[in-house]
Amino acid sequence: MRNDYLGSWLCQETSQLNGAVVFTVTISASPLNSSNILLENFYNLGKPNKPYAITNGNFFTIPSQQILGNIINGTATLQGTTTISMNYTVFDGGRADTVTAVMTRQ
Repeated sequence: MRNDYLGSWLCQETSQLNGAVVFTVTISASPLNSSNILLENFYNLGKPNKPYAITNGNFFTIPSQQILGNIINGTATLQGTTTISMNYTVFDGGRADTVTAVMTRQ
């Protein structure tokens, strides 16, 4: 099931702090765990920053982790093979940003 997530996705993100933003996220397989994926350019933080998520069928969870000083966590649902809907929080140490995003396979 993890393979359904792999590839390049156009992310249309709506953030309480940043408004509407569009960017590309690349999802790859984690070499450390067969159910984990890596989200390259998550929250538009740049390509070398890859938080991991744990897949479980059509859902994945982004467990709490720190990326570039931001603590992130969230959930997502895969709809068919072309759309991922996500809800997550990014805490920069002073403010929490609540984010919704829809990613479409490119």
